[in-house]
Amino acid sequence: MSLWIQIITSVCIVIFLLFGIDWLAINYFHSPDAIQILKYFAIYFLGINIFQIITSIFSAFQDMFNAKLIDFVKIFSTLIFTLLFFIFGLSDILYYSLAWIIGLVVSLWFWLIIFAKKYHKILFKWKIVKDKSFLSKYWKYSLWTFLSLNVAVLMIQMDQQMVIVMLWAESAWYYTNYLSIRQILLLLVSPIFVLILPLFTEMISKKKYNDISILQNFLYTYLSFLASVYLYF
Repeated sequence: MSLWIQIITSVCIVIFLLFGIDWLAINYFHSPDAIQILKYFAIYFLGINIFQIITSIFSAFQDMFNAKLIDFVKIFSTLIFTLLFFIFGLSDILYYSLAWIIGLVVSLWFWLIIFAKKYHKILFKWKIVKDKSFLSKYWKYSLWTFLSLNVAVLMIQMDQQMVIVMLWAESAWYYTNYLSIRQILLLLVSPIFVLILPLFTEMISKKKYNDISILQNFLYTYLSFLASVYLYF
């Protein structure tokens, strides 16, 4: 159900964006050149949602290694093609936008190879079972998740939009780079959280509360140390 809902909403949003690209380019970005870039990123938006859906399959199996592997392939491929475009003098922003789509396509091919080898037989054995009690819990959980994620996205983007509208592109560039520097610690720490989340889930289900306490103290100690080092430098 989650997969179908995400696919349908992604397609609807992309269709809406495609019909509104001209208006956005002229009235928001104030540049007709943005039309082609927005078309590229409408395709990227649909592709990245498919990417997140298939990554969730790995997460469901708690196969975090392959989930992070295809994410790494996506980022690394984008980097390689961006460098190639730069080296060969293809410095137009359209090529750099295209690099994101190419990196996404490469990662999807990697996913197909891994999925075909490990999980396709298991998925074909699954059966859809209607459980009204579970569906009721699912809707309540998903509603709060939907609201919290969208609020978080709005809060993150609000400052960026204010900078773009009031101070224009150059200031937005400086602000984006500032945010990127702030995200360095999160870039180092977030894979740890992704790896330990299934571990915590398993220990909670098995009621191993003593082990949870030990792991929690360990994480607090070393994450506090990393945060102190980051703040010092």
